[in-house]
Amino acid sequence: MKNRSLFTLLLALFFGHSTARLAAQNDSTAYLYSALPDALFPTGLLMDQSYLQEDLSGTPADPLLHTGQPWTPAMLHAHWPLAYTSLFLAQRLDSQGQLPGGLAPYLAHPTKFEELAQLEAATVDVPLHLTWLKVNSLDTFAVDSGYLHYNLQTGQLQPMPSKEYWDPLQLAGLTHTDTFALAQRAVRTHDVFFGGTHSPLHYIDGPAVSLSFKLAPSLLQTNVDSILKYEVDFADGQGWVQVVPGQVYTVKYSTTAKRPQQVFKEVRIRGFRPSGVQVSKIVLSLVFNTPHGDLELFSSDL
Repeated sequence: MKNRSLFTLLLALFFGHSTARLAAQNDSTAYLYSALPDALFPTGLLMDQSYLQEDLSGTPADPLLHTGQPWTPAMLHAHWPLAYTSLFLAQRLDSQGQLPGGLAPYLAHPTKFEELAQLEAATVDVPLHLTWLKVNSLDTFAVDSGYLHYNLQTGQLQPMPSKEYWDPLQLAGLTHTDTFALAQRAVRTHDVFFGGTHSPLHYIDGPAVSLSFKLAPSLLQTNVDSILKYEVDFADGQGWVQVVPGQVYTVKYSTTAKRPQQVFKEVRIRGFRPSGVQVSKIVLSLVFNTPHGDLELFSSDL
């Protein structure tokens, strides 16, 4: 059995091409929201400040669509880099790369995450990763509703001024006694929960295989608390199994086919908190009875 993950190669190329542009392209979008007080966003993430989010909104790669509800679709391998990068850019990081209060970032830089995934892939067949976050966003009509003020001089969103005048002579206007409470009305909170793996494709030289799985602690990124436990349904007919991050689990798969056959397995992972359960689907592709010639990349290895 061999795991030849073209996705891993493409992911490395994607991050190699885009990482150098992350800061530069996000600067103008993040600047728009940088004058808002960090205290408005207790999750430490503001989706609006990610320059990718507007393009991803409503698409399968939109992280806000992956809420951990049973009907939520799987985060496909092709969409994961975009969703993850958008979340990374949403972090309210200061000039030192820290979250408000001097906290370490919840999400590793995309390049760093790729390095960690490569290390885990060298130890088990299927290292699982999970992104479980609370994130904030702003009401689309925050300015129209009078919750926030757009400063034409600085080009930034700000809390409403304590005094708002309606005429050039400043004879008539409105007084806002608690501009922070007003701004809080514009803030929305969302659940984001999606799993995945950097080893989604496996070629098997027979009708059966044993694969090792691990929910890697280095790839488990969250800002939620009071997590009770994790469970995984490995799609092997054995149902849900409680898993401990860092522990390796061996799972057997097989087919009755005598010829090459591609089988898709929908692995599910769920997390438990006192407030409820969230679940995500991960699609594995297993190609059984793969001819020897298809297992080698170079003819010299035949």
